[in-house]
Order: sequence, then structure tokens, then C-alpha cells
Amino acid sequence: MLGTGKIILPERVCISKSTQSDDIDFVPIESVPEDKMILDIELNIKELSKKDYDAILWNGPLGIFEIKNFEKGTRDLVKYLISIRVKGCCRRRRDYFAISKYSDKKHFHYISTAGGAFLEFISGKKLPSVEALELK
Repeated sequence: MLGTGKIILPERVCISKSTQSDDIDFVPIESVPEDKMILDIELNIKELSKKDYDAILWNGPLGIFEIKNFEKGTRDLVKYLISIRVKGCCRRRRDYFAISKYSDKKHFHYISTAGGAFLEFISGKKLPSVEALELK
């Protein structure tokens, strides 16, 4: 899957020993010390911009966006999605909160907070609640 270009891994990540620490650093992903945690990522907008996207399925915030030191990746992703006018799509409540924090939501065509049920639905599986509604 990684070789197909469908999953883009970050090149640089934000690290710290604690979520409460102001001692943070952005380092190459291969250089994370064992005594530090990855708490955010740095988006490579140039790399993202090399492709055209019809839609993007967002599967969770990129960092601990609720904490200012670790919001950069998520904030930058929301702003990037708005800038390219993609048919943005998110699937979890935390994604919705992140979108609400950094935009007015009008740029996103579909926002679901159904989590796993949403993934099953877009993969073509029948959902009992949808089937029940179709019977009426």
C-alpha cells in the first residue's frame, strides 16, 4: 500500500517528552529518540500538491490539535484541503472538531461522525439501519 502513493507518510514529526512540555522539536521521522513521543507531524505541502485529488478520506487528526504546541499538522491539513477545494470528507467526531476549529465547515462536502459505520458504508457493506429505512 505504501508504494502505491495512496498513503503519504510524514517526513518530519514534532517530538517531546511530554504533552505538557514546551520543549518541542521537529525532526526527521527516522530520528525520533526513544525517550520522546511523536505528538504532531509536519505536512509536506509541496509533496501533497504534486497530485490531483477527487476526494480525501480523513481518518483522524494528525496531532494532538487540542494542545497548541501540537496543532500544526491538523491545522495545516484543514487549510490545505480548503485551498485545493477538494471534496473533503471526515469520519470521526474529533475530525469534525478540528474542522470546526480551523474553518467554517462550508468547504467540506460531507462530514460524518459515524466512525466505523461510515467506513463500512463506503466500502459497500449493508448497514442494518439503512436496510430498515429502505424497506419503508
